Amino acid sequence: MGRGVRPDGPSPLGPGLSGRQRPSGQEQLLRDQEREERGGCLIHAKALEQKILHRLHEPDEEMEAALDHLRLHYWDPYTASREYRADPSKLEGWRKAEKPSQEWRKGFYFEQALRLLGTALYNT
Repeated sequence: MGRGVRPDGPSPLGPGLSGRQRPSGQEQLLRDQEREERGGCLIHAKALEQKILHRLHEPDEEMEAALDHLRLHYWDPYTASREYRADPSKLEGWRKAEKPSQEWRKGFYFEQALRLLGTALYNT
């Protein structure tokens, strides 16, 4: 068969092209920029998580209002955040737990509580 022709017809990428070509310089630059932005977002998310964890230990009126909203509308994330406030050392165990377990579920709900509190407190 000729170049660019597959057994089921011509290549959708055009004659002589396969799906494994190197990206152009501009495409590679865009990919690098996206990778850097994702890295920056992860750094921002970790910093925001640290702020929320700190505020959970020393709650102010705004945090109490956000926790009250969790209590009324998101019971499972609220109970996980309440349990974390009682014993912060449990967080590592929750994050390391195997998936089909109660500990994993608590970690999942706590992460959900962090996202909800971040939205409520920082409008992110």
